[in-house]
Amino acid sequence: MIPDDLESVLTSPRDNKKFVIQYGVKLDPSKNRAIAWEADGKDGMRYVALSIGYISLYDEKTLNEAKK
Repeated sequence: MIPDDLESVLTSPRDNKKFVIQYGVKLDPSKNRAIAWEADGKDGMRYVALSIGYISLYDEKTLNEAKK
C-alpha cells in the first residue's frame, strides 16, 4: 500500500532528508550500481539501493565507486 504522504516514503528517517535517486540510469546486469541513497546518512554510513535489488550500508568511498 502506498501512503497518502509520499514525501515520507522518499525521506530517510535517519537523516530526515530526501533520498538521492538516479533517474535514467542504464542498467547493466553484469555490474552492480547504486541507484538511490541517503543524502547524508548517519555516522559516515549511508543506506544505498543497488541495481541488483539489495539495500546495503556503504561508506562514502564505497558509494562513490558504486555510482560509476
